[in-house]
Amino acid sequence: MDTAHTSETADFLTETAEQLVAAGADRTVTLRVICHAHTIWHHTRNDDPETARELAPRLLGLFQDDHPRRTADVIVVHHPQPRHDLTRTT
Repeated sequence: MDTAHTSETADFLTETAEQLVAAGADRTVTLRVICHAHTIWHHTRNDDPETARELAPRLLGLFQDDHPRRTADVIVVHHPQPRHDLTRTT
C-alpha cells in the first residue's frame, strides 16, 4: 500500500463519516465509510502512530455499538497498556 498520504486519507474518511452522521445520512452508507476509515486508520497506526492516536477518539465516537471488534482495536491504541521491560532484572 502506498503510505504517502495514509494519515491524510484516514483523517478525510473520518471527517466524511462524521459529516454523514451529523447529516443523518443512511446508516448503511455511513457504516461503509466508517469501516473504510478504520481500515486506513489501521495502516496509519503502523506508519504514523501519533496521528492514529489523535484520530482514535473520533473513530470511537463513530462506531457506537456497531463494531465491537473494531472498537476494541482502536481502544488499544487510544489507551495503550504500559509495557513491562522484560529485559530488566531485579
